[in-house]
Amino acid sequence: MAWVLYALWLLVLVGGVVVLGCSLKNESATPRLLFSSAIQFVSVMVFLFFSYVFIFNKGSSIAQLDEAGMWSLWYEFWLPGAVIMMLCVLISFVNLLWPPYLSKGAVFFGSKVIVFLASALSFFHVFVNMPDA
Repeated sequence: MAWVLYALWLLVLVGGVVVLGCSLKNESATPRLLFSSAIQFVSVMVFLFFSYVFIFNKGSSIAQLDEAGMWSLWYEFWLPGAVIMMLCVLISFVNLLWPPYLSKGAVFFGSKVIVFLASALSFFHVFVNMPDA
């Protein structure tokens, strides 16, 4: 199940980058679209950091089980990362509910949905892997 969520997270992030890239190319860069892009960028950075610690270096969120020495790095990142991702989820949720919904097209609304999903999955992965001594 964990790999399915990780693959879904990757798929949503890639989809978000593609959709936001198309939106920025086809439309004028509105402040909300740039803000969505910034939230997507934060989600991608969290994904890359999570992958570096847990996938590539086989780190653990439990100090006694961590053979790669990544626990302290994750411990230092966890609280700021969780707070930042929680704020990103709240902001992207407000952006999702904020009109216009479909007046600018399905791609614009789809980009808001994907940014919300990406930030929610990023927050989920950070929050679930709370460091434990």
